[in-house]
Amino acid sequence: MSTNSNTIEVFYSYADADELLCNELEKHLSLLRHQGFISIWHKRQIIAGTDWMEILDQHLNAASIILLLVSADFLASDYCYGTEMKSAMQRHQAGDARVIPIILRTVDWQDAPFGMLKALPSNGNPVTLWSDRDAAFTDVVRGIKGVIEDLRTSPLSPPSTVRSTDPTNFPQASDTLPPSIVTPVSSQEIDLLEGRDPLPQQFSLSPDRRPFSLPRKISRRSIISVLTAFIAGSVGITWWTLAEISSQYSTANPLLVLYQGHHEAVWRVRWSLDSTRIVSGGGDHTVQIWYAYSGRPFYTYHGHRDTNVRAIAWSPDSTRIASGGDDKTVQVWDAASGALIYIYDGNKDIVWDLAWSPNGRRIASAGWDRTVQVWDAQTNQHIYTYRGHSDTVRSVTWSPDSVHIASASRDLLVRVWEADTGLSVASYNGHPTDTLMCVAWSPDGRYIASAGWDKKVQVWESITGNHVYTYSGHTEVVMEVAWSHDSKRIASASTDRTVQVWEALTGDHVYTYRGHTGRVYSVTWSPDSKYIASSQDRAVHVWQPG
Repeated sequence: MSTNSNTIEVFYSYADADELLCNELEKHLSLLRHQGFISIWHKRQIIAGTDWMEILDQHLNAASIILLLVSADFLASDYCYGTEMKSAMQRHQAGDARVIPIILRTVDWQDAPFGMLKALPSNGNPVTLWSDRDAAFTDVVRGIKGVIEDLRTSPLSPPSTVRSTDPTNFPQASDTLPPSIVTPVSSQEIDLLEGRDPLPQQFSLSPDRRPFSLPRKISRRSIISVLTAFIAGSVGITWWTLAEISSQYSTANPLLVLYQGHHEAVWRVRWSLDSTRIVSGGGDHTVQIWYAYSGRPFYTYHGHRDTNVRAIAWSPDSTRIASGGDDKTVQVWDAASGALIYIYDGNKDIVWDLAWSPNGRRIASAGWDRTVQVWDAQTNQHIYTYRGHSDTVRSVTWSPDSVHIASASRDLLVRVWEADTGLSVASYNGHPTDTLMCVAWSPDGRYIASAGWDKKVQVWESITGNHVYTYSGHTEVVMEVAWSHDSKRIASASTDRTVQVWEALTGDHVYTYRGHTGRVYSVTWSPDSKYIASSQDRAVHVWQPG
């Protein structure tokens, strides 16, 4: 069959021991091939007498979809794992190919460089464990069809921010790192970086010791030596992670981690107050916890069946998570095990936002039903329903002393009220023409920031409602604002594909992050106020503002 300009080339990377399973997969993909949607290439198509390595590289670099057929033999193959997989992941990270791991046989693959990618069959269950192998391959084909449909509607294009994973980009011996990166990495910080072991409760990072700390002067040889020692000691830090950490200094790239565990829009992202993990939720019906400084997956929660997850909040002690969405429920669950603790069902419609009180005692939800619900975080006992808004409530935030709540609504008002009684304290109508999307209270308690469809962020005094200034840096809707934990800066996420950072007291612009390729829905700061995580369609970026 001849191909046309719309045909997507699919490349197979597999070990010789898995050739029979590869043949079965090719049969199941034959309909897509006959229909002209895909062309298939694998090493059996190399003609005798030709330069097989050159031909293989040509097809590997031309394919839009690269299938990694994973098994113990694949991981043991120097060429499959060391050459093909490495090139595939480089192209995936650059945005010019989609890599799909297909788990053929049982093997420990989750810590491989492709471990963060969504694997097929569903939930990564190996093909050979299915009682009906045809059903397994049918599931695989459906997953591949989804990627094909996505590529046909949104062709691949390199993102504006690309991190090199080439080890030749390590800093040379004469290079120095930024002055703030001055202390060597401790064993505890390595654990924090990769999540190898839980941190002791008494351990915390002092201001001059951060997860990305490295010696002031660093050479490529020293990094390779350290990496070899880490691998030999089974610490679990991969070449890919260290290469990316190093390349940010050699390329001035602010992007630290690119998390791509979701396959639909990521509506919310939140950083745990113990700094170790990030939680994200979205249109794929999941809530995913992952390690903040490596992107390594920790746990995926599936309690919200067939519904968007639009709201997430950590408990202040980072042990529990509250999540809500289109199913009208708020589910509170254990952040370590995923065990459901209880379901709050006081909302009558979509839950748009959640906020856990700083003292850990209460949770508030903002809903489509025009109410804010407040209940006891431990007992699930309803405390108060606030009905002061005349339209959908989109956002909710607590005062630092856990006494007051500010809520933002489509009725164009931000209202500040007592959490126990609903008694009005202040209202702000600085967005007189367009829907409000978000509200955030400064950690020092002095100010509130609000934003929405008018493309502006208003900062005003929390108690008096007096206007302080207006930030007008965005060109489209502002979806969310977040204060740094030291109250010195504000970050705002917008559908204009940027996150903007500015001085909280003056409104002076500090930095614009342009690494996203689509609308930015959510933004959150690390507890040390040095890093930011922001989400778009299917991806979360962790980066350092300038």
